[in-house]
Amino acid sequence: MLSQLFVRAVHTGKRARSETAISRHTTSVSHAAARLARDTFGDLGQARVLIVGAGEMAELAAAAMVHEGARRLTCINRTYARAERLASQFDGRALNWGHLADALAEADVIVTATGAPHTVIYRDDVAQVLPRRNGKPLVIVDVAVPRDVEPEVGDLPGVIRYDIDHLQSAVDTNLAQREAAVPQVEAIVRQETEDFFCWLRGRQVVPVLVELRRKAETVAQSELDLMLRRLDNPDPRTAQMMSLLVHRIVGKLLHEPTVRLKTEAANGNGVVYADALRELFALDAQGHSPFGSSNGDATCG
Repeated sequence: MLSQLFVRAVHTGKRARSETAISRHTTSVSHAAARLARDTFGDLGQARVLIVGAGEMAELAAAAMVHEGARRLTCINRTYARAERLASQFDGRALNWGHLADALAEADVIVTATGAPHTVIYRDDVAQVLPRRNGKPLVIVDVAVPRDVEPEVGDLPGVIRYDIDHLQSAVDTNLAQREAAVPQVEAIVRQETEDFFCWLRGRQVVPVLVELRRKAETVAQSELDLMLRRLDNPDPRTAQMMSLLVHRIVGKLLHEPTVRLKTEAANGNGVVYADALRELFALDAQGHSPFGSSNGDATCG
C-alpha cells in the first residue's frame, strides 16, 4: 500500500509540474537575475561572466548563471582565497580585488553579490574602462542589499544596470503566475487522491476474489479429473482440450462478478458485497479493509 502511495505521489508531482505553470516561473532572486541577464545579453554560453563576491548569494548567483548556460566564469572578491574557492566549484578562474578594472573591462555580464555595507563599484570605476571595451555592451545585475553598484553606472553608454528592485518586480510577477496555477494543481491532487482511494477500496475485495477463483478452479479440476478417469485415460490432446475448456468456462463465469465487485468496492460498497459473496460461496477469505466500509466522497468510473 505504501509503495503504491509513494509512486502515485511522485506521479502527481510530475503531473503538476508538466501540466501547469507552477514551476515555470522562478521565485528565486538568483535565478531571476540569471534569466534577466540571459534575456538581456542572449546566449550566456558566449558571455564572459564576472561574479563579484564570494559568499552564499554569490555562490547561488554563480550556480544560476551556469544553469542558464554560462561557461566562462570569473570570480573576484576582496579575499582572494574565497574567490578561488568559489571559482573552483564552477571550473572558473579567480582574480585579486586589485584586478577589478581589468575584470570590468573584460566582462560581458556582471553579477554583484557582496555582503559589503556600502557601494563597491562606482560610476567612475566603469567609466574609466569604457574606452577599453570598444563599445561592447555591459550588463550588470546587482543582487546585493544594500546595493553594490552605484545607480549612476546605468547612465553610462552601453551599460545596462539592474538591481534588486528590478529583480523583486520579476519575482513578484512570477509568484503571481505560480499562485494562479494553484487551483489547477489542487485539482490534479484531488483527482489523484480519489484515484488512490478507489484503488485502495478495490484492494479490500481482492482476498475474496482470490478465494472464489481458487475454489472454482479446485471444483473444476476435481470434476475434470473425475471425467478423465471415466473416459478411461483419453489421448493427451483430448485431455488437454477438455482441461482448456473447463478452465475457460470458469474464467468466463467469474469475469463479470469480478468486474462488478471491484466496481462496487471502488464506490465504497466493497465490504457489503464481499461479505455477501463470502457467505453465498462459503469462502474462508477475510477480505476486510483496514479502512472499514467508509463510503468516502470519491467514486471511480
